[in-house]
Amino acid sequence: MKKFIYIILIVLIVVPVIGSGISFAADCPLQLESAYKISGNKSVYFITDKCQKRPFNNEAKFFSYFTSWGQVKTIDQSILQSIENDQLGFMPWGPLYNPKYGAVVKSVNDPKVYLLLNEKKYWFASENVFTSLGYKWNWIEDGSDSFIAKYDEGGTINYTDHHPNYTIVKYPDSIRVYQIVPDPLNDGVQLKKHIVNEQAFNEAGYRWDRIVIIPNSEIYSDYNIPSGEISAVSASILEVEISGNVNVLDLMNKDKWQIASVDDNNYFGAKKPIKIERFTVTLDAEDRNKNGQNINDRVLRHYVYLYLPQNMKLDYNYTITGNFNLTPYFYNGAEGYFQSQSSQVGPFTLNFGNEDGFSKAIKVNQFAYSNKSNKRYAYAGFWLGSGGTLNINSKEYTIYNWQNKQIVKSAVMIERGYDDLSGENVYEINLTGLTQGKYYIENSELGRSAIFSVQDNVFDGFYTVARGLYQQRAGTSLPAENTDWNHDLCHSIVYKVDILENWGLDFPAGTSKQNPIILEGGWYDAGDFDRRPVHLNTVEQLLATQEAFNNRLSDNILNIPESGNGLPDLFDEALFGLKLFEKLQESDGGVRGGVQTTGHPSVGSCLDDQLIYYTYSKNVYTSYKFAASAAHAGRLLRDLYGQPARGTELIEKAKKAFTWAEGQSNLGTTSPVERNEAQKQSEINRAKMSATGSLFSATNDLIYQNIFSGLWDELRGPTHYDTIYSAWNFAQAGGNNFDVELRQDVRNRIVESANQFVANIDNNKYRNSRGQGYNIAWGTGTTVTQYAFPIVLAYSFNPAQEYIDAVNLNIDYQLGANPNDMSWITGIGYDSPEYPLHLNSMYDGIEQSVPGLPINGPHSRNFDSGVCEPQDYWQCMVYNGFSPSTNSVPKLKQYSPWARMAPMNEFTVWTDMGYTIASFAFQFAVSGQSAPVNLQLHVDDYPLHP
Repeated sequence: MKKFIYIILIVLIVVPVIGSGISFAADCPLQLESAYKISGNKSVYFITDKCQKRPFNNEAKFFSYFTSWGQVKTIDQSILQSIENDQLGFMPWGPLYNPKYGAVVKSVNDPKVYLLLNEKKYWFASENVFTSLGYKWNWIEDGSDSFIAKYDEGGTINYTDHHPNYTIVKYPDSIRVYQIVPDPLNDGVQLKKHIVNEQAFNEAGYRWDRIVIIPNSEIYSDYNIPSGEISAVSASILEVEISGNVNVLDLMNKDKWQIASVDDNNYFGAKKPIKIERFTVTLDAEDRNKNGQNINDRVLRHYVYLYLPQNMKLDYNYTITGNFNLTPYFYNGAEGYFQSQSSQVGPFTLNFGNEDGFSKAIKVNQFAYSNKSNKRYAYAGFWLGSGGTLNINSKEYTIYNWQNKQIVKSAVMIERGYDDLSGENVYEINLTGLTQGKYYIENSELGRSAIFSVQDNVFDGFYTVARGLYQQRAGTSLPAENTDWNHDLCHSIVYKVDILENWGLDFPAGTSKQNPIILEGGWYDAGDFDRRPVHLNTVEQLLATQEAFNNRLSDNILNIPESGNGLPDLFDEALFGLKLFEKLQESDGGVRGGVQTTGHPSVGSCLDDQLIYYTYSKNVYTSYKFAASAAHAGRLLRDLYGQPARGTELIEKAKKAFTWAEGQSNLGTTSPVERNEAQKQSEINRAKMSATGSLFSATNDLIYQNIFSGLWDELRGPTHYDTIYSAWNFAQAGGNNFDVELRQDVRNRIVESANQFVANIDNNKYRNSRGQGYNIAWGTGTTVTQYAFPIVLAYSFNPAQEYIDAVNLNIDYQLGANPNDMSWITGIGYDSPEYPLHLNSMYDGIEQSVPGLPINGPHSRNFDSGVCEPQDYWQCMVYNGFSPSTNSVPKLKQYSPWARMAPMNEFTVWTDMGYTIASFAFQFAVSGQSAPVNLQLHVDDYPLHP
């Protein structure tokens, strides 16, 4: 275990911060508190306020006084020699020194020793106090008076039976490190707060060599990070979220709960609920004791629904308490552990109608409804677990302006009917006609909605999802000037081998390391670090979106390293994805099928990954896909962006890739999952058609048009959202060689596909473009913007208002107007994904996950026996944790926040991110909003919400 706590003793004779003014003693020939040297000599001296000189003995000390070597003045040797040497003989730390947390310091002019905690200095009253509390004399750092003076007085440490608040400590026989903190509920009481991992420790700026070892007799109760939350479903139903070990019979016992209020006379005396229902999910199922994963590793989260004897009143405060034992569970996605047992749950406080008191039964877009959309809706409905469907009797609602609290609309909800996907009776609340502003909805039975907005300013949403993809860049560093979620160079070395073509498989353990290459480019697939050929789908989606809205998607708007280079930022991101496959192209034109390792990394960020990564061998599907993307990018560089040489280079690479693929007799791998020969041939033909359409548009060579035409009859329809790109490039054909009728038919097919997904919208109770009968799995229940991609492209040929409405309705769904009352994109919305399976987010020490990740969400299953087998299997740990049992849980409610449940909490670059970016880019492009130049949103700016 590394050691912890930092004490600094600082000694110095320097006074003001350097640069604050010029000061000369009456008889001193040099400027006080300045640095001097003799020409030809490297030694630098500091002139004290007493006109004495001290040598700087290291660079760090120099920069604790000055900001640049340019501040050193060169003088004659005779002048410097005339200055008396200071008797101290060394330089203490200066006023610019920033010691880490827990430093112990003193001034060379004062014997007082201080402990620095939370920007304050605490004086040790005596040597006995200092040593009795476990501090060591060699921890003290000497500093200047001005350094000591910059810290406010925090008090005197004159006790030995406990340590000051915010001290970092550990017990002799334990590896756990704690911070001593004040009890927020009890004045004068101290607690110990576990620092959960090294990332959190380092991020807080603590020092491993300054941890104070405290005796076992010095006892503090645990600071229990709350494992419960309170929310309102309606005026008569509360939802209490509890995580940890608890007797379910206690949870469901009405006599164990109390609801009280100092505002509402109906609750002056504590009341009991009249009924309790429950929905239970798996919170964590990690094998934390390393004895093999089994059902004993499962930790549950309970959503307890308390039915109240009287309705709550808006803006009144209520207190809810559960009088039973709970061992709460701390979980942050990467780590989980049980805390000290409590004999009480809560007390929870709730102000009905405000913040946590918003009604969860009223679902709204949690970021912003677009002012350009003519169809905007909120929805009402709720599923109460064992309590089933929430019945809504009062249909009248009122919409208020949030700023002035004036009524802007009163109307009646429209019933949309029972939704078997959510288990709800769904009602719509029509928001059409609201002008720009912030609003909330009130209903006498449900209460008050969260605040929502209608606005043209939707750029921040596009910025966030586009930069979510930037955060996936592979083989490179992410500099601090571009992101708060930065890291050093990762996975730049890859080994080029030819032992595996099937890019759906891992490499065999022990694959030899040969032919190392530096491989920058592409994106990490999902939560881990492989790079796949299907990521060319994302390149295609970005290129098509850029071309469709080129006049709106400009340079210098996304704060990526290429910003300001004259190319649109979204196009630059596409080029970074393409770069990987450029580098994987061999001299004969064939393109390798991406990068993989021998298994899944399990713990740590990309910097911690010790696995070895290899290249797949050349692959037909990858080569066709590269040909389509490279020819497309090359055409745009040549024709739109004034880079004909680079554009032509890419087009030539595309032609070589196509020629190589045409010469292969073996179809090879076409998907990360197993395909039969007929499926492979269909996917190869689609990739080939896409390549020929792109190459024809780039070269005007009839050879490519003829091949495209021959494949078009077979592949014209049905054209799905995930294959529509294959038609895009031929639809852009120009020059004097193209078949006018064929190009028009291709454009018509894009519009027909868009119309198909527009027509799907009203078939869903919560409006979105998902088709009827789609299985709810791998993001189909959440990333509904994937179905909007044909609509995004069709707008170029038919700029209809219904397309604007359709794309925005899908965005509304993804951002909260859905059965789960969640935004399914990290960093956006009041309630966004808690624990995405994203290793860089889980282990970077930053509490907030990387924003812009659209996670999978609900993943539904049905079991003939009613039980998932084998029960110790990791997915069964989730499905068997549901109560009511899985088969009784509606498909869109089958969700667990356990980070390692990949089908629910992961995402991919190619199934989620590209589509999401395209829809948000469309929303911004048609908004009329001007993009801010080089916007920089930081950790503290997230999550985004009204």
